[in-house]
Amino acid sequence: MRAVSLTFALALLTTPDAPASASTIDFSDLVAGSSFTTYANSGFTVSPTSGSWMVNGYGAPSLSIVFFRAAVQPTTTAQIQITAGASPFTFSSVDLYSSITPIPYEFTGLLGGNIVFTEAGTVPNTFGTFKTVQLASVGIIDTLLITLSNPATPCCFNPVGLDNVVVNALPPTLPIPTLSEWGLGILMAFLVSVGLWSMRRSVA
Repeated sequence: MRAVSLTFALALLTTPDAPASASTIDFSDLVAGSSFTTYANSGFTVSPTSGSWMVNGYGAPSLSIVFFRAAVQPTTTAQIQITAGASPFTFSSVDLYSSITPIPYEFTGLLGGNIVFTEAGTVPNTFGTFKTVQLASVGIIDTLLITLSNPATPCCFNPVGLDNVVVNALPPTLPIPTLSEWGLGILMAFLVSVGLWSMRRSVA
């Protein structure tokens, strides 16, 4: 009985976490051919931190965002940042695109300014289609950085970009009960136990 009472009292101090809510940022309501600046979708904000990003009329399935490398340029890189205000979230996957090159990428997740994960790799030449890249790491973050490279080639203008960023909003982190709160919970459990014990004696 005391164990049940203790559980009841502690339940008054804590609540279960709500499930994550998955969202796909797909850029479908932007205008093709326009410069990409700041974009809000499903509570998330996407903004470029480096590179000249544009809204591409070709996506998976509608629009995407890309940056370009001219035929005479060396390898170029560009980066976007995704946040959800100050709220925590997780990152699952993104679709990457290139016309004629492989796609070197790096995903960096941060929480409170500290790096939670860094994951890098290269998608083989997609020949003008999109390739979904799944994040292998698991971690709660408040900022996601996606950095893409547009490798130099002997010829030809080339776009590199992304679409369908899958992120999962999480409820705000609940504070850990303080020592005084734990003490209050134990006291409540004790009082409930005494009350139940007294009721049982009076019935007997």
